[in-house]
Amino acid sequence: MKLPVAILATILGVVTAQDATDFSSIVQNGAYTTLLQALNASGSDSVIFQNLPVTILGPTDEAFAFASPLIDDLSDEELIQILLDHVVLGLNYTKQNLEEAGGCVIATTAGGTEVSIFLDPSSGSMDVDGIPIVDQDVIGEFGVLHGIESVIIPGQHSLVDCPEPSPPADFTPITRLGRYDTFISALNQTDLTSLLGQYDAIIIAPTDEAFAAANIADGELEEILQNHLIASYGLYSYDLINRECVETSTLGGLRVAFRYDALTSAFSINGIPLNNDIDIEGNFGIMHGIDGVLMDGSSQFTSCFDFSDVTRNGNYNTLLGALEQTNFTEMIAGAAPVTIFGPTDTAFAAAQETINSLSADGLKAVLDNHVILFDNIISERLTLTGCIDRVMEGGMRVDIRYDSETESATINGIPIVEFDIQGNYGVLHGIEGILLEGETPYSPCVDFSSAIESGKYTLFLSALNETGEVDTITQLRPVTLFAPIDEAFAALDSPLSTFEIIINHVIYSDDAFLSGCVDVQTAGGMNVDIRYDSETGVGTVNGIPIVEFNITGNFGVLYGIDGILIEGVTPYTPCTDFSPIRQAGNYATFLNVLNETKKNEFISIQSPLTFFGPTDSAFSLAGDAIATLTEDELVLALDNHILAYPSDVTVEYVKSQGCVDLFSFGVLEISISYNETTGNMTVNGIPVVNADVFGEYGVMHGIDGVLGIDGEYFPCAFEDDDFFSTPEGPTFDTLEELVTEFQRPLFTAVLAAGETSATIFGPDDFAFAAIGEPGTAEENLEILKGHVVVGTYTSEQIKAQGCVVLDTLAGTKIRAMYVAEQSDSDTEGTVMVNNAKVIARLDGDGAVIHGIDKVIFPELFDDCPAESTMAPTVAASTESPPVTTSAAFASKLIFVFCCIIVLIAL
Repeated sequence: MKLPVAILATILGVVTAQDATDFSSIVQNGAYTTLLQALNASGSDSVIFQNLPVTILGPTDEAFAFASPLIDDLSDEELIQILLDHVVLGLNYTKQNLEEAGGCVIATTAGGTEVSIFLDPSSGSMDVDGIPIVDQDVIGEFGVLHGIESVIIPGQHSLVDCPEPSPPADFTPITRLGRYDTFISALNQTDLTSLLGQYDAIIIAPTDEAFAAANIADGELEEILQNHLIASYGLYSYDLINRECVETSTLGGLRVAFRYDALTSAFSINGIPLNNDIDIEGNFGIMHGIDGVLMDGSSQFTSCFDFSDVTRNGNYNTLLGALEQTNFTEMIAGAAPVTIFGPTDTAFAAAQETINSLSADGLKAVLDNHVILFDNIISERLTLTGCIDRVMEGGMRVDIRYDSETESATINGIPIVEFDIQGNYGVLHGIEGILLEGETPYSPCVDFSSAIESGKYTLFLSALNETGEVDTITQLRPVTLFAPIDEAFAALDSPLSTFEIIINHVIYSDDAFLSGCVDVQTAGGMNVDIRYDSETGVGTVNGIPIVEFNITGNFGVLYGIDGILIEGVTPYTPCTDFSPIRQAGNYATFLNVLNETKKNEFISIQSPLTFFGPTDSAFSLAGDAIATLTEDELVLALDNHILAYPSDVTVEYVKSQGCVDLFSFGVLEISISYNETTGNMTVNGIPVVNADVFGEYGVMHGIDGVLGIDGEYFPCAFEDDDFFSTPEGPTFDTLEELVTEFQRPLFTAVLAAGETSATIFGPDDFAFAAIGEPGTAEENLEILKGHVVVGTYTSEQIKAQGCVVLDTLAGTKIRAMYVAEQSDSDTEGTVMVNNAKVIARLDGDGAVIHGIDKVIFPELFDDCPAESTMAPTVAASTESPPVTTSAAFASKLIFVFCCIIVLIAL
């Protein structure tokens, strides 16, 4: 760090002895050595002495070290300006003073910069313009210091305004119920109402009867009121139904667990029943009524998290005791699943002297360095990746490694001796040691030594660490990095955050991009064109020169560039050549709209594609309709002209099929037909006027209309009203509704598409009614997939084979077996599918479709009898020929289901 050295060398001695300020409280803290040296050397402590009290926003030593590349080369005057921007003169903003000032102030520093100092009343945390304060209220005769984890640097700092004051809490939605007057009256006598007006909270309101029965003494009232307030975004009844148990802490520090009992449909908190007054909303948040009072000792807290498997293991008794002592479940509440690296009893015993010397806070800090929040790292993930880099909740960096040769694993060198003890908290791995700062060294999984040795990319590599992108690279490597040289990075002047800039210099692939011209998208979603001239050896990315090639490491490959990739500043020029369309004539409007909406970039990145280009005259005729579209609607309209699958729909392909049902990126259903007699092709009835215009982009077909405005979709093989129907007898409306739920055109298009076909076993309405209300979309999809098999299986074919075992698209097995006549009314026998009976042959000429009288469940599968013939593939019957469609039917059917799953997720 050159900051104090530079200042000391030029202005040492400016401060006189009589002006010296007592910073002993900061010295004793030990985290601000660089700051103190800089204040002393620059004379800034003299300014402080003359303007007491002051508020110092003090960067830690680590913050100064991290900022070193950005400030080492600044002039002395610029360095002094930076120091003055960390001091507010004449004001003493302690945490208490800030709270009394309303929780947020905008102050002007000695350097003239405005900063906001903010106190979050719900968590007690503080920040300066969004920079976390890591040390609060280091108080001395100078005033107060708040330690911050970044240096405020001109040009990279922006003021964060204080939030608008909120109106006081309005309890009318609660008081109108008439049962909570005692509780609300007590609340109104405290300062808690102002807090409830500022932040959404959860109010647990005892009824008047419950309050009266509790006999609360006046001195206990405010503490008990705080036990009924939770400074957290609302927990609604439906959240609790989904999660079953949620634990948290009240403002009074009481641990509480909300529970939902699915058997009785009852809610409770710490064993006290919630009454029927739930999800009462207001500007305070939400309220739930309870028939009791939450008091220490009178309500029973039981954690939601079940460590019984760890307890039964017997090797982690010391760990479990320490977790209970430090309220571990409070930390992981809302952060599950978590990954715990649990020291064994033997490990704790070996470190007993160290552990015994720790305070309660010290023990918690050690335990925090044994847990990763929001991640469930099971052993399979480790064996697949070999090395995982993480930051523990306590801030310690760890490398978790697996050696495939010895089949052993370590964390920061400590052996992992037991894997995958799982519970509703996540997973615990046993380790034969304790992770202690400075004693268990961390070795990064990703090795940037080759890039570090070049000495040109210090700022870029530091920014990768600062933004956490190294963690992502560790998981997704090998990657390609376009690293700006230090000179380019130092010259950066952009309002964008470091992360927003860095992420556009990472590509999650290490493909060989230096081959002519390649379009690719960065991890931040920015389109870039990478160009390389093999004759001259010159390369560029979005026009920025590549100055160093192929720096490789276990991260992937790095290219040095002499500039910064910024969206809109370093323009992207698509590699794809659209000149064949331009030469075809009559598509100028289409090409212009592609450029305006950047769909040309999308096509270039995704190519090859099949798309349809409206002629200039088609755009002209649709002009009024297009003029009313918003920008987003225009983009969607263009998406409706680009096929999502497949990428090579040529005239020859459509001619071979006669008609194909497909869908666009805008999820518009599209049918493409070829008329053998006229030799004409249509798209949703719109004539194709220029077919097979090939180029680097794929293939374009010129059409005399605009899809979505002109034309109409007619499925090739199915009518809208008879996909699943019978002339008489059983009805299949529920089945059709479920198929419709999953975008029926997508489903039917595939059934109509290829040279092999599928067999569908469709339950009738009575069958669906027998299993109760429909499930979630995902559950319904799994049910449907469990009724579809690839291949042709007519009743006649199954009868001829006797019994067949079939694999469904859900990955389950079903048995289709012919059963001979069993009664006078059943003279022809029947086919049984697991426990379901085939009762009808449905209309629909895209697959063999059987109507059945029960929903198929995989657990009712039995293998065929030993004497039956097993037939994985059944030949087509001459009596009842199967419907045949496209050669890639099976893969397309699976593809459509994947698309359906994506649509559900969206």
